[in-house]
Amino acid sequence: MLHGACLQGPPDSPYAGGVFFVSIHFPPDYPFKPPKVAFQTKVYHPNVNSQGSICLDILKDQWSPALTVSKVSNDLKHATLVCFVLLCV
Repeated sequence: MLHGACLQGPPDSPYAGGVFFVSIHFPPDYPFKPPKVAFQTKVYHPNVNSQGSICLDILKDQWSPALTVSKVSNDLKHATLVCFVLLCV
């Protein structure tokens, strides 16, 4: 099942003020397997490849059926903010 979402860029980051579209594909065995989440908006970030696929632990080996799409969204925002804070230091 394919869905879409819209994320706002975190404040105090290079993405502040930006609006980013993502696709979310829920596999048939969700919530036991993680959704596949990819940016549809072009994003330049070390954890996002050129096709928009996201490398985030909770979307891979750290997935738990207790996690929600809201948690994934929050972790995406946090990962981009933390990564760029660390890269800019």
